[in-house]
Amino acid sequence: METHINILNEYKYQLSDEQISFELDGAIGVGLKTFYNQPTLSLLHSFIDHTSLGSTDNDASIHKFLKKLKDSLKDKDIAPVAAVCVFPKYIELCKQELDSLGIKVACVAGGFPYVQTFQEVRELECKMASEKACDEIDIVIPIGEAFSDDISVLRDDLKKMRKICASKTLKVILETGELKDSERIFVSSIVAMEEGADFIKTSTGKVPINATPEAVFVMAYAVKKFYEKTGKMVGIKVAGGVSSSTKAIQYMSIISHILGEEWLSSKYFRIGTSSLTYNLQKEAFSMSY
Repeated sequence: METHINILNEYKYQLSDEQISFELDGAIGVGLKTFYNQPTLSLLHSFIDHTSLGSTDNDASIHKFLKKLKDSLKDKDIAPVAAVCVFPKYIELCKQELDSLGIKVACVAGGFPYVQTFQEVRELECKMASEKACDEIDIVIPIGEAFSDDISVLRDDLKKMRKICASKTLKVILETGELKDSERIFVSSIVAMEEGADFIKTSTGKVPINATPEAVFVMAYAVKKFYEKTGKMVGIKVAGGVSSSTKAIQYMSIISHILGEEWLSSKYFRIGTSSLTYNLQKEAFSMSY
């Protein structure tokens, strides 16, 4: 039986709440002074997964969502967003609308957001999404299994998902607000990375507690430990409640502090949001005058 303790010991987990709090204060304080400028706002814009995952989404609303994004980028000296993130049924529409702009298409799949479905349904939805023209797939871990004494079920699930989504960039959502405990966040991060996640992601945005600086700190620490052991760089996606440049800079500061500037690219750092896109555009535009 594989337990949480096995992972914590193997990766020499040594974080305490006091250390997290102390380092966060320093990293965020320095980051807000260093990074609040026009070039950084433009860079942050290029990290965005511009997102529409509403219960009332339909073809018309997604078309409007895409048109607004495209119109906002016209005649602006700002890097385009990294991707849009939608439900699987809108993959083709997004691909047609955005292909010429070089913006990637991501979708959620596999029983998003709660994964409380049949395993066969989870796998089939990921398979169908993989067969479409999307570039990236965001899946949620089976959160209940992260609380099990034996984490092999969690590992086996993610192994299957990686195989099904073999041709796509795979982002694994931990739902850190539900995991709560820093050790559980660390272990879930490690298992996801060991099973081939290209990104680990904080949240679905569908629960009361989404991204927090503390959770992102632990995830970045896990990425660092994994990199030290394997030499493989894994990305981090922050999602849920990141609507202001100040919050975005806070998270960027944490990534920079723990992982360094190598991670400050859309290949390794993303922000899942909708409102931040336009807020950054306004601020960056106003700073250029």
